[in-house]
Amino acid sequence: MENIRLVIWDMDETFWKGTLAEGKVVIPEFHKEIIIELTDRGIINSISSKNEFDKVKAVLERNQIWDYFVFPKISWDSKGAAVKSIVENVKLRPETILFIDDNITNLEEVKFFVPGINVASPDIITNILDDKHFIGKNDKKHSRLEQYKILEKKIIDEKQFGSNEEFLVQSNICVDIVRENVLSELDRIHELNQRTNQLNYTKVRLTKEELIEVISNKDYDTGFVVVEDNYGDYGIVGFFACKNGKLEQYYFSCRILGLGIEQWVYAQLNFPEIKAIGNVVVALTKDYIPQWINLKQDNKKTSMETTSKKVEMLLLGGCDLEQTAFYLEQSGVEFYSQFNYMVDGRFECHPDSSEVLRGSQTYSKVDKQYLIDNCPFYDSNTFENVLFSRTYDVIVYSPLIDFSYGMYKAKNNPDLYVMYGNKDFPTLSTYGYMSKEEQEIFNTKFEFIGGMSTERLKENLDWIRTRISKDTLLICLNGSEVEIKHPYEVRRKELHQEMNKIVENFCESNANTYLLDITKIIKSDSDHTDNIRHYTRKIYYQIALQILKILDECDIVATEFNEKEKNTVKNEYKRLSKRKHNLKVDEYVRQNIKKILRKLGILELAYNIRNKWGHSR
Repeated sequence: MENIRLVIWDMDETFWKGTLAEGKVVIPEFHKEIIIELTDRGIINSISSKNEFDKVKAVLERNQIWDYFVFPKISWDSKGAAVKSIVENVKLRPETILFIDDNITNLEEVKFFVPGINVASPDIITNILDDKHFIGKNDKKHSRLEQYKILEKKIIDEKQFGSNEEFLVQSNICVDIVRENVLSELDRIHELNQRTNQLNYTKVRLTKEELIEVISNKDYDTGFVVVEDNYGDYGIVGFFACKNGKLEQYYFSCRILGLGIEQWVYAQLNFPEIKAIGNVVVALTKDYIPQWINLKQDNKKTSMETTSKKVEMLLLGGCDLEQTAFYLEQSGVEFYSQFNYMVDGRFECHPDSSEVLRGSQTYSKVDKQYLIDNCPFYDSNTFENVLFSRTYDVIVYSPLIDFSYGMYKAKNNPDLYVMYGNKDFPTLSTYGYMSKEEQEIFNTKFEFIGGMSTERLKENLDWIRTRISKDTLLICLNGSEVEIKHPYEVRRKELHQEMNKIVENFCESNANTYLLDITKIIKSDSDHTDNIRHYTRKIYYQIALQILKILDECDIVATEFNEKEKNTVKNEYKRLSKRKHNLKVDEYVRQNIKKILRKLGILELAYNIRNKWGHSR
């Protein structure tokens, strides 16, 4: 059995207990949960039942699950013909469909009418959610169900027209061929590459790394295809990669089967050479252009553009997010923020450390004051973080400082920790900012224990996730894994690899939690400035794009950069980045960005300079 994408249910003595025509029926609560869970996994449900349509619909509506089914075939006709009609409507291969019925005759009949389909008795229901063939793909937003609801409505409307072409004309099909920022949709393109068959003309399966090479290669003309019509937005449904007049990658989702999209795009590419591999349900034709399809006029739009809505968003981190914040501001996104700041003009304090965040809620007032009094790099604002001060829709968090900061334990309290300096060296031997008196006090009170362990990082991240709303979208950044040739960067690559695994596993193990994978953005030493935690301006810009992409995928908020603003920002930061990347340069940028942007002609753009507490709005 292949992975199942559609389950077709018989009703009497299968989905519910009893026979509807003979009286009352009862739907087991577990069966309703199965329907909802399958839908959450992107697996569609349909019905083939010998019953009266209105009565079946009424029962399912009372149980609030009628809307979870598509293309229901409820009549006294044969099951074979009914299931065949469903399969034809959903446009899925029979091998990815399961039919469940308590009648062996019906099962055999369906197998005869639909060769290749999977059939089973109700015995399969008990363990269906644990079966590896029903693992599906996370679709809590029910986007696949919505797509099939659109298809269902189209098929109903199509019957009202005298011809299929007449129906297609009234559908107002618009296609957008997007050649900009193609890599921003790498995951969706890779999914199409791996999963499409019926409209996959080239059938060359590529890894994500291989796709990146193709898309980044200037010798290729690449792009993805977006489709919408009167019935809804189909999203990204196709991809092409053409080199020297030959299509090497060309495939489309089966959801647009019958619309003529694959032929229309082929015409827009000027009918390049292509060798179809294996079976394809629609053959391509030279010199033919479907006339019912229109090119979307605002074809510069990408998935970065959505209708913005007011959201409560927090940026919490160090240099990586503080520099990224600038580009997010230029995109029109508003946010709260808390970054590292200077204490007494000498010490860099990181309230974004997961250890400090945790301590802000778990340490007593007496313990906090003890740390403030005895740690010159802490002040009264260190534990006044904004993370727990309100409920946010989105939190973007970078725990990067915990990868390399030094960790100290209070000698009088083994559960009291402070974070500062370098994990490989005691602060007092490498940082000359403490006075002799401060050094003596600190040495007496605290013991250096190296860096934060992977176990402790995991504990802290798990603790943070449980303390924020389960409905809050949490986006976590990891660190670069590029080798940096610098005395202080010894073993940093290996260390980041160890800590990155913790962050990655954390994101995979928690709902509503996403990983922004820096290792997919940073590829070489030249993407850094002076150390593994500091990046070039280009990288911060790309991080901002990735944040917007995740927000867009979650239907929260995203805005495309104005082209003039984008070029101005790029040029100015290209000039600034020639200077040595240090706190003085960062301060220069923060203090002068308003003047710079106004001078360059961008009106009313201002960078929110953080205040003493590192908060901004």
